[in-house]
Amino acid sequence: MTKDMARAITGGPLNLQPLQIENLRNAIRQIQERFAPKEVELIQFRGEPYFIAYQPPTTKEEAEHWITNNAINAVNLPQENPHVFVSIIHPDNGVMTSFSKEVMEQASREAMPNVPVLDREWLTDYDNYYHQTTTSFELGRHKPAYVLPVLRVRYSDENQTWLYFTPSLGQMVKFDKRDRANRWVYYGLHVMDWPGLFNRRPLWDIVTIALLAGLAAISITTLLPAFRRLKRHVVHGWKWAFPAKKVRTTPSPGMGYVRQRSHYRRLTATKRRSGSWSR
Repeated sequence: MTKDMARAITGGPLNLQPLQIENLRNAIRQIQERFAPKEVELIQFRGEPYFIAYQPPTTKEEAEHWITNNAINAVNLPQENPHVFVSIIHPDNGVMTSFSKEVMEQASREAMPNVPVLDREWLTDYDNYYHQTTTSFELGRHKPAYVLPVLRVRYSDENQTWLYFTPSLGQMVKFDKRDRANRWVYYGLHVMDWPGLFNRRPLWDIVTIALLAGLAAISITTLLPAFRRLKRHVVHGWKWAFPAKKVRTTPSPGMGYVRQRSHYRRLTATKRRSGSWSR
């Protein structure tokens, strides 16, 4: 994000000068007229400081929107939940739930000055890049809330930048050609986040389970060759570490002499019994 983009939303570095005690009290008093806030967050939008307060849940159904699946994600507020803004400089103007569309369009012109605009469109439905995806990915990272309506502005620059301006949050989300390619490679392949499939249940579940089953089958079929190869290596290593003792197979010279004398004695005894012995 460039300095011009950041300045178009924040208005520059944070200005603490207007944060007077009386202004802070009046701003919080305006919020308390709507609901009792648990905490307030200080933001700066186009050079003016604001308090943003989220309405605490009052029912079990509302509380489910605040549940996070990771302890690290507790630092990321669920920005799409009901909330209000109040100006610290002009707290008497009351609270508001969104900034005006005219202000967001002016911010879009200041974000990339002197860059031609291909088109500027207010979206009331998600497109292939600005949309909610699987929440279990990128745990712990500060993620923008994709809420509607949103102003999408596509610029004719080298990086083919697309900017999304959200009036209900006073935020801007950037997608250039690299971000859009990463969206397909990362979420498309890892989460099966494809148009016409991701939001169609149970079709998404069937396709995902079938692909996972195929990958599991491929993994299992490699176990048998791997086991045979490992067995060969173990046997070879065992023979190398514990070689078998060699067994003598040829007779010694002394044993040959004993066998000759034994054969001579048997032959002499046979001739004596048959009477064929002569001196």
